[in-house]
Amino acid sequence: MAKPGIKLDKNWKRFERMIDPRKFDARARTQMRRATGVVALHVQKEIREEIRGGRYKANADLTLTLKAPQTRPLAHTGRLLFPAVTHKVIDPFTAWAGIKATNKGYNVARAVHDGKRIPVSRKMRGMFALLAQVSMGRRKVGDLKGRARALWRMNKSKKWYPLKASTTEIVIPPRPFMQRAFASKPLHRRVNRIWTQAMQAALVGRR
Repeated sequence: MAKPGIKLDKNWKRFERMIDPRKFDARARTQMRRATGVVALHVQKEIREEIRGGRYKANADLTLTLKAPQTRPLAHTGRLLFPAVTHKVIDPFTAWAGIKATNKGYNVARAVHDGKRIPVSRKMRGMFALLAQVSMGRRKVGDLKGRARALWRMNKSKKWYPLKASTTEIVIPPRPFMQRAFASKPLHRRVNRIWTQAMQAALVGRR
């Protein structure tokens, strides 16, 4: 008659390795760092897709003048923001994705994302008046300096008008492309699947 008991075969050693806290922690960190890098890439892609195809409030007349013949919101700014979207893996469980680019201390991405109200100064009003005079042939392009020259180059239609007396501020409406990207439910499902698979791989002993 066979004696009752448990036979420990070669799989027992594998099971011991799997449940060893220190070894599991090392495997988990390796798998999660790899997975977190993949997650960050997905988030970066989602932000870029939102910049490229998101639906937002139509551009104001001044913005349409600057961007002519483009009419889609973020069409011009998007070309500046799109390549600036990046990511960085900080640790096995944390990654950063977003836009670091700024212009001499002025965060273009934040202004576009959150919206901004820019008061019209006397200098600004004079600049637009000068641009209008150049577009009508009353002044020469060579009279434009600094920001005025940069705006002239941006506007391919070369049609400018002075600001109305009633225009006291320039309003940039919010276009929260990053907020929408982070709230994407399909993105959440992909992230959950990637991290779940990473932990499962660590549990079965894969490095």
